[in-house]
Formats: sequence, structure tokens, C-alpha cells
Amino acid sequence: MKPFHPEDCLILIVDDVVQNLQVMGKMLEQAGYETTFATSGEQALERVKTAHPDLILLDLMMPGMNGIAVCKKLKTDAYFCQIPIIFLTASNEIDNLLEAFKTGAADYITKPFRPEEVLIRIETQLTNQRLKKQIEEQNQQLQAEIEAHRRTEEKLQDAKQAAEAANRFKSAFLANMSHELRTPLNAIFGFTQLMQNSSNLTLEQQKNLNIIRRSGEHLLNLINDILNLSKIEAGRITVNNTDFNLSNMLLEIEEMFRLRAIEKGLDLDFVMSPHLPQLIVSDRLKLRQVLINLIGNAIKFTKSGSVMLRASVVSSKESLTIDQEDAAEEDKGTWRQPDAESIQIQTSPRHRSPLSPRPLPSGQLTLQFEISDTGVGIYPEEINKIFQPFVQSKAGIDAGEGTGLGLTISQRYIELLGGNLAVNSQVNVGTTFKFQIPVTPIETLANNQCKLPLNRVIGLAPNQRRYRILVVDDKLSNRELLIQMLSQVGFEVRVAENGREAIEIWEKFEPHLIFMDMLMPVMNGYEATKEIKATLKGQATVIIAITASVFEEQKPDILSSGCDDIIHKPFVDWVIFDKIIQYLGVRFLYEQSGTDKSTGGDSTLNLSAMQNLPYSWLTALEASAIALDDQAIYRVIAQIENQETELAKVLISYTDNFQYDKILEAIAKIKPAQTE
Repeated sequence: MKPFHPEDCLILIVDDVVQNLQVMGKMLEQAGYETTFATSGEQALERVKTAHPDLILLDLMMPGMNGIAVCKKLKTDAYFCQIPIIFLTASNEIDNLLEAFKTGAADYITKPFRPEEVLIRIETQLTNQRLKKQIEEQNQQLQAEIEAHRRTEEKLQDAKQAAEAANRFKSAFLANMSHELRTPLNAIFGFTQLMQNSSNLTLEQQKNLNIIRRSGEHLLNLINDILNLSKIEAGRITVNNTDFNLSNMLLEIEEMFRLRAIEKGLDLDFVMSPHLPQLIVSDRLKLRQVLINLIGNAIKFTKSGSVMLRASVVSSKESLTIDQEDAAEEDKGTWRQPDAESIQIQTSPRHRSPLSPRPLPSGQLTLQFEISDTGVGIYPEEINKIFQPFVQSKAGIDAGEGTGLGLTISQRYIELLGGNLAVNSQVNVGTTFKFQIPVTPIETLANNQCKLPLNRVIGLAPNQRRYRILVVDDKLSNRELLIQMLSQVGFEVRVAENGREAIEIWEKFEPHLIFMDMLMPVMNGYEATKEIKATLKGQATVIIAITASVFEEQKPDILSSGCDDIIHKPFVDWVIFDKIIQYLGVRFLYEQSGTDKSTGGDSTLNLSAMQNLPYSWLTALEASAIALDDQAIYRVIAQIENQETELAKVLISYTDNFQYDKILEAIAKIKPAQTE
């Protein structure tokens, strides 16, 4: 509490006896107070208006207007009602004192008074008044703050509602954008594939069609990046843990980038700890995408030298790898956070560790992945920006590639997996990205089968019923694509442009299966499916939704409407045929086999023709197939075509249908014979 200062207080003394005024005034002035005087009630009221005293000493009994009347006047005045009043009285009658307090008196002093008592009572009332004012001021300030907080909360609520509305609008926009972009992409992919299946195309035409398909895939990847970021921001991305073979996944990624590294003259090394578990439980797709993004960037921004992935197990007791004791002399790197000054990362000599089985530890492990390169590096001022959406480093801008979303998505995916992505870099020396994620090691996989597309379907196997299929889509290009794809193999196909027309055709045509677009005018696919499935006949009709939407939250709505399954645009033909096999049990004839799927027939390359090829061609073909690089495969096939025309056609067919495994299988049989 602040100290009391009498000199800051003005006291009005009201008494009709002048001697009393003189005595009281002298006493108060000696105590440090300022004083002013009035000898009547009327004069006291005037003096209050002009002097604005802090306290009034008021004589109770005065001629004319007495003290009680003066007090009543002041207490009913809004400007002066808060001034404390101490009555001066020679009367001890209880009634007079009660009346004084009823009018608003704060205290009373009995004449003759004692100076000490007067000073204490005055100081007490002034202190109380000051505290009262402070409390009132604090209350007013608190009320103002409460009001300000209320207004802020209202603004925040308005902003939240606006943000939610904007987010809903963005989601709706992205869903529509996805549908509008994926629909024409579906036609591009589909008709390109139909044309590639033709047997009378020249190699040049095959190359041109492949360029169209790859350009479409590039556009689809950009769309997926934007949609993935949107789903991350909206909290719609979840972790989907599955059992998978980590060793195989890393080898697959290494082979995927091998040829690209060779073409740039780079050393690509995957250093995998012998302690690394082969089989784990985690989100395979997200981990794979992160590694592909980081390794792809490393190769893109490295002109010479090497790119290396190091995978190891982190000790549960400290953030050091189990292999650190062996690598202590080799790895001297010091790590800092992304916003720290960039430093040079020194990596151990390149070597390849074998992936051998080992006893699995119990419980959860933490895996560490480091992707290092000897590329252009990242400037220190760019470190904190490269993880922001649509922001690229100077090297990325100079390269003129990508959307600036790869690192953003990678960082968010790693966070979802329970880790954090860190980076260290030095310009013109290199960059290293590092992250750790928890995983659960396992001993066996629940399902280790990988579904691969078969050879191209060329027709229905004999001795089957005439299957009827209804295609429902408001886009002419999508209808035409499925008509050609289905009718050329022997299905009886009808089409509808909207849900209402689909119901009318379904009632008469009685199709075995309906491919139903979900977003259409007049009546959408949801409504049409519900109406069809509401009947006994409709329950026997298979309805597969075909949608351009990629939002997972729409999947329950689609299935709850009655659809039996979902196919996402853009799709490839083998997905359509696999769904038909799954739901109708149809048997197909395949290219170069003349057998149906149930017989397990398979097409084979002319091994003798392949055996006549130069060893260098086989090696180049093998590397290209391992890297899944169809452009490189076509370049090798162009050489083969001049020597083995029929063999070249089969290789083109395999490449068009993504059957790289069949090419590799044939090469594996040929190579030992050539080296004998």
C-alpha cells in the first residue's frame, strides 16, 4: 500500500462556532492537512461545489440548515455523494446519531474531542476512501479488460467460423478440382493405354504415347501433392500401419533410383545396418514417399559425387545408433536444428552392408534414416523456409522443377509417424536430412503377396454367360473409354448420362454390374445407388463407384449408399478387369497365352531370340527395368527392334503394361547361359 500523505488532502470544516473552526483548523494544519471552512449549512454546500474537499467535518447541530440536512443534500448529489462525512456533535442522544448514519455519515466525533482521536478517525476515513477509489478504478479496469477480452473472443470466434467456412470452401474446391482434373486425366490415361495396346503401332508412335502418359502422370503427381498438403492441413491424414518388409522396400527404392544416378554419373549407396529389422509394422506408403522425396531431391540437386542413404537402429537409452561404436572413428558429424548455422556433414566411407536375418528384439524400436549428398547445398537463410508450402530454395528455383511441396509433405508425414525431420547443409559441399521414427519389429508378414497386373486382356474365355455391364457417367470421354475397354473383350455394354437414366436402363437391361460415377447432374450416383439397392433385384446387382475424389472421408458415404467397391480415377484397365473377376467370377483370355486366369497361364518371351542379343543390351535392359524407367527401356528396345522385331513387340507390350518383372525374369534365365 502506498504511504499516506496528509498534504494531499483537503478537509472542509463546518461549524457555526468560530472558535471551534480555529481550534480544529490549527490542529489539522499542524498535522499537514489543507483546510477550508464554512460557518453554516448553506455556506458548506457552496464551498463543496467550489473546493471539492476530500473529507467533511460537519457540525450536527447548527441554526438554519443543520448537519443532517446538509448531509442529505450531499448524499443525493451524484458528484459529491462519495465524499466521506464525519459528524461533530456534543449530543449523545442515540436518535440523533442514528439519524446521522441513516443520511450517509461515515463516522462521528464527540465534543469536546481529543486531537489523537480526530486525526486517527480522519486518516482512517481518507485511507478507506482512497482504497475504495482504487478498488473502483481496478474494477473499472477489470471490466474494461473483460469487455476487451469479450470483444477479442467474439472476433476470434468470428475468425474461427470464417476459417472453418474457408476450410470447408477450400475442401469443396479441392474436391471439385480433383474431380475436374482427374476426369480428363482418366480419359488421357485410358485412351493412351488403349492405343498402346494396338499391335500395329511403330516404335516412334509408342514413344509418343508414352510421353503423353508420363506427362499425365507428372500432372497427377502435382495434383496429389497439393491434395495431400490440403488433407494434412485439414487433419485428414491418418497413419495406416501395416506389416511389410523394410529390407525389400529399401532395395526397391535403391533400384528405382539406380539408373537415374548412373545417368548423372553419381555414386548411389545404401548403407544399411546389420541390426536393421527386415519386417516391421509402420505406415509403409508414407515412409516410402518420404524416402523417395528426399533421395529424389538429393539426386536432382547433385551434379557430381554421391548420394547416400544410411539406415540404422537407435539405442533406446540414447539418441545414438547401435552401430555407433563401430563407426565412431568414421562419423564425426555434429547436428544442429534447422534454424542453426549450416555445417559440413562428414560421412563414413561408402560401403554396402548385407541384409541378413537377425534375432528380433521385443517391443518397439527407433529407426534412423540419413540421406546425404554432395550437391549444391542450401543457404543458411533458406533452412527455415524450405519446409514451408510452395517455398523452394534457390537451387530449386534455378532447376525450375517441382511445386515446393515435397519437403513440406515429408516433414508432416514424419511427424505423423512420430519423428522429426532435421537438415544440415553447406553451400557447394552438400546436404544431409535425418529423421527417426518408432517402429515395431515382427517375425512374419500376415500377407506377403504383392498383386501385379497380368498380361493384356484380349477377350472372354469360352463357355461363359453373356455378361451385361452398365456404365454411368456424365462425361462422354469416360463413357467412351469404358465402352471400348469392355466391349472389345466381349461384354454387352449400355451407358447412361445420369442417375435417373441409369435407373431406367437398369430396370430393362438388368446388368450384372454397374460402374457408377458419383457426381452427376439430374441425379447423382449416391441417390441412384440407394434407389437401385433398395429393391430385391438391385441387391443382386454389383455397383462399383468410379470417383475422382481422393478424400478418405468420402469413402464411408460412398459405401453406405450401397456401392460394393470403389475405383479412383484415373485408373488402368487391369484394375477394371480385376474388379470384374472379383465380383462376377469372369474368366479372361490374355495376350500371348490364350488361357484364362484360373488356369494360371502365362506369356513368355522368346528366350532364344533374347539369347542372341548383345550382353550390353541385356544389362541396359535389366537396369532400366529394375529402375522402372520405361523411357530407358524404349531406348534399348529401339536397338533390339532392328535385330529381333517380334521380340521388340513383346517387350513393348510388357513395358506398356508395367510387367517389368517378366522382363527381369527372362533376363535372369538368359544371363547365366551367356556367361558360360
